[in-house]
Amino acid sequence: MTYTLATLTACQAIKANLARHSQGVDRNDLDLFLSTYKPGGTITSGAFDGPAADFGAGLMQAMAGAPPMFHNSSNMWIALDGPDRARSESYFVGYIRTTEGDEGTQRLVGGRYLDRHIRTDNGWRIDHRTFVLDWNMNSPTSEVVPASAFPRGTHGVADLGQAMFQAFREEIKQEIQQMTNTPAALDEALTHLALHNLRCAYARAVDRCDEALLASVFHPDAVFDVPGGGPVSQWMPAILTELRENLASTAHNFSNEFDEISGDVAVGESYLLLYVLGKGDNPVETLSGGRYLDRYERRDGVWKIAHRRFVEDWTKTLPATCQDDGMYEGMKLRGGRGADDPVAAFWASGGMQ
Repeated sequence: MTYTLATLTACQAIKANLARHSQGVDRNDLDLFLSTYKPGGTITSGAFDGPAADFGAGLMQAMAGAPPMFHNSSNMWIALDGPDRARSESYFVGYIRTTEGDEGTQRLVGGRYLDRHIRTDNGWRIDHRTFVLDWNMNSPTSEVVPASAFPRGTHGVADLGQAMFQAFREEIKQEIQQMTNTPAALDEALTHLALHNLRCAYARAVDRCDEALLASVFHPDAVFDVPGGGPVSQWMPAILTELRENLASTAHNFSNEFDEISGDVAVGESYLLLYVLGKGDNPVETLSGGRYLDRYERRDGVWKIAHRRFVEDWTKTLPATCQDDGMYEGMKLRGGRGADDPVAAFWASGGMQ
């Protein structure tokens, strides 16, 4: 991708619209949900394929009496298809508490949104969304409500987050926008975008076992400083073989990205939520949290990783609870590897520029 001011402003606007989409669902706000789509926008989510307005109305009605959901979107990788169109792939982890049985079930759902965007008179909006299911974890409800003295999320304007935005809009009464247009500030902002996209590329490359994409993230002499790692040229074939032979799926969700930049060198820390599902007769699944500590270098105008270290902060392993039936049965689009994954067809018409 060539990084320009137009790329930067479009990506920021699209990210903001994607965040509003999560707000609309989690706050059960149909108007907010629909405001993120162009008029006539559509959704494909397995059991449903049609207008976003119909999907949203059904979802809001179904969740009206249920606890709020929680959608954490990450790895928002956006590419422009001209001045007025764009595509993006976003990882997400969704939390939902369902009430079947005596205890109910707490569910974590991991997947991706494959979105087509269009610039409208009201800004960037979603034209079409495709939902891909990658993993899920399910366990009897162990939550105690109220679990602590902290306030809890709610639906609608009663939620503290929505109340904060509403009060702020009343306070300012108009949009105030400031931008520093110095060349150094612009270069730094574009570098942050380039480093973010490298993280997205790494996640897709490992999760989809895409060797060419994985190689493009690292400089040829880069080092991956983890047990069993070393020079990337030696580490890469072994790790991809391990993934294909011993693991059914992985999902790398990045967040909390923080970078410091000096000229053509940068260092960064990014948090990682990693899901791993094993193979075999009695597979286990692991959810772990950690951080990547990276050194980046810009060579011949291109940023890539020169050194990567992984720090594991916590991990949870249990017999696999991943389900294909029940509420997941209608989610027909499932994550795969290589050409079997829906993302391959999604980018086939133009690819990631």
